[in-house]
Amino acid sequence: MNISIEFNNEVMALLERFSKEKHCTISDFIKKAVLEKLEDLEDYEAAVEAWEEYEMSGYKSFSAEDVFKELEL
Repeated sequence: MNISIEFNNEVMALLERFSKEKHCTISDFIKKAVLEKLEDLEDYEAAVEAWEEYEMSGYKSFSAEDVFKELEL
């Protein structure tokens, strides 16, 4: 599937610079950047879900400082 995106001159200059530094085409650079962003969003959503499940579980967490103090370390 193809899509079309318009960028201003400043963004295009950055894309050209970074794609040259990474030895890839602008298209490949954009594909990789979008994929990395999507993966980051998936990771964030998974972390939020895990945190919500943890909070609902009733378990209690302790800081390392509190644990060391309790264990007299």
